[in-house]
Amino acid sequence: MRATLTLAADAAAAELVPALDAIGVPSLVLRGPAIAHWIYRDAPRYYSDLDLLIPAAGQVRAATVLGELGFEDARAHLSSRELADLRLHGHLGSHATTWERGGMVVDLHVTLNHIRVGSTKVWAELCAGAVLLEVGGREVPVPGQAATALIVALHAAAHGSGYRRTLADLQQALDHVPRDVWSDAAEIAGRLRALGEFSAGLALLPEGLDLAREMELEGAASVETALRARNAPLTAIGFERLWRTRGKRAKLGLIRREIVPPRAFMRVRFPVARRGRVGMAAAYAWRPISLVVHGGAGFVAWRRERRGHR
Repeated sequence: MRATLTLAADAAAAELVPALDAIGVPSLVLRGPAIAHWIYRDAPRYYSDLDLLIPAAGQVRAATVLGELGFEDARAHLSSRELADLRLHGHLGSHATTWERGGMVVDLHVTLNHIRVGSTKVWAELCAGAVLLEVGGREVPVPGQAATALIVALHAAAHGSGYRRTLADLQQALDHVPRDVWSDAAEIAGRLRALGEFSAGLALLPEGLDLAREMELEGAASVETALRARNAPLTAIGFERLWRTRGKRAKLGLIRREIVPPRAFMRVRFPVARRGRVGMAAAYAWRPISLVVHGGAGFVAWRRERRGHR
């Protein structure tokens, strides 16, 4: 089953890359095939979706092509207000859009999550060492080994210590990527102003922590990234956003939205909310209880991390 899904993702890459290229939108196949090639080598590495990086200027044209090929924007049914609410609660990033066709998921990236430089810089850095790799019977561009190692570490930091798949990728990379390649990855991270996030990802495993110390990496991850990497309660991230929000009225508005979030958020966060009006009512009844239950641990985790960033 997993091998079949991987073949389907490869077929989608072989279909989409030339289709985008035909309209003047270059693309780079992130993660799946690149990680399998550079990190796993001869060992199997399965994946079920496709991640493509494109220049931000090509978003509209790329969306048109995806629509013509039968892909649907997973967010098309959401209003602009719902999209904004989901972004506010961390359930929607601005780094990518998600498209679906018959169970195949394509994430169309214009940058990487938690990167603080412009998308043009991200595109230039990841394309700099790109190579052609045969995927689904076609040659498609993928990031070089150093950029792929960086992506693995950043992905681990974003998902944290509780996500086994990204930790497995990180462990495999630490086992097989040469030391000089990690140095190159650190240089790319520095140019992307992501050294803190890079080191936070490495530090999730003992070997990675040793590597980060050996390379004398400098720079601190954002508090939110550090909390995610440590698998802190979601309420800890809520406290960080409250701390960053300026103004009494804005803070009160954030608290109100956290206690009574919009319906779009509730459907994403609580499966019961997808079961009609009764399910939605039950989810709203549980929401404040959930915040109280997890609030103490979240505050302690946030306070500890915030003190470390002074």
